[in-house]
Amino acid sequence: MQNLAPAYDEELLSQIPALKQLINLGYIYLSPKEALAERYNKNSNILLERILAEQLKKLIASIIEVKNIFLVKRIFRQRFRNLKTLNTMDF
Repeated sequence: MQNLAPAYDEELLSQIPALKQLINLGYIYLSPKEALAERYNKNSNILLERILAEQLKKLIASIIEVKNIFLVKRIFRQRFRNLKTLNTMDF
């Protein structure tokens, strides 16, 4: 009797759409060999420390940038209010 089982790997096929979506969101696919190298050839390491450090640096820089933008906006608003107050004063 011939095996009529599908000739595809259901687990692999179910992961492909998720991988495509993550890549569209900006993630970079690492092959198993690349991932192992990022783990310093230790399967027990679950964190990709170098990549994590790079991403944290970017995140911190963007947070600082946003805080600076809010600070500049706040200073601008204060100065603008001060100018409006000066313009309404009678000398």
